[in-house]
Amino acid sequence: MRKMIRVFIAALIIVALMPCKHVNAASKLADSLNDKKIVHACGGFNGIRHANCEESLVEAIESGKKVIEIDFMFTSDDVLICEHGFLGYGKQVLSYDEFLRRKPMEEGTAMTAQRAISLLKNTDVKLIVDTQDTKLVKVYKELRKICKKENAEKYFKNIIPQIYYEGQYKEMEAFYKFPEYIFEAYRITGSPKKGGHADFKYFQKVCKRHKKIKYVAFYSKFVTKKAVKMFEKYNVGVIAHPVNTKSDFKRLKKMGVKAVMTDFL
Repeated sequence: MRKMIRVFIAALIIVALMPCKHVNAASKLADSLNDKKIVHACGGFNGIRHANCEESLVEAIESGKKVIEIDFMFTSDDVLICEHGFLGYGKQVLSYDEFLRRKPMEEGTAMTAQRAISLLKNTDVKLIVDTQDTKLVKVYKELRKICKKENAEKYFKNIIPQIYYEGQYKEMEAFYKFPEYIFEAYRITGSPKKGGHADFKYFQKVCKRHKKIKYVAFYSKFVTKKAVKMFEKYNVGVIAHPVNTKSDFKRLKKMGVKAVMTDFL
């Protein structure tokens, strides 16, 4: 009997000393990604991408979409609006009044972040935040203020933040303990059309260091089945973008991506 006990204790010690495989905790966003589609920039409008307009957001909500990405940035007078960038307007930054006047009609009704939250606050839609603003935390601070103004403080918990560089992880954690993050890789990889390159091993190491990163988003042309498997070892899902054809969507699903960002599917 004593021999059996000694053998059992020895076995427990061996198991305890075995190196543990790092596995990130499960994502809370996963339940909202059953159809593997994330609405990109509120969805296309009049055949145009990056619309970020009221009409496309209302349509996405009414059609039952569960995950919507919106681009946010500040105007020169510090109003947080739904917009991808001002380069198309011929200058770097517009005032709020200029933005209202100059947004092309083909892209729908110009929308503030406050209007977007007012439309989303009574839904269970997960909101993925994208921003070109260099002051990342400032955007999320303003979104939290807006949620408070709109009596939608609970909705702030539906926000899924994206980081673009590893250093931003600690900045965001110092502001608010988000349950999970997406590492949006495009600023590091560059565009495949311009000779960009995805160093999957680097992003894998970042995910290993920061357990709350549950997804990594790459340009679809960078995504391979091998890369998807690499991240699966750490319970990190791959998101591909932009994906606007059924054939590309089907191909990427077969590779095992957790979701695609799409304007029109």
